[in-house]
Amino acid sequence: MDKNLATNGICIQNIYKRADLSNLKIIINSPPNGTSFIIEIPYENESHNH
Repeated sequence: MDKNLATNGICIQNIYKRADLSNLKIIINSPPNGTSFIIEIPYENESHNH
């Protein structure tokens, strides 16, 4: 997949929009032999002392 064209497709725009709404980060890695999508999910460690 051509990374330069990745933001033009409706499907890719939908992925980016949903990620934005969910506070996720999308990374597209597209070397000549394939494409991978990395989705980063924020993690907050809340320590509770009970």
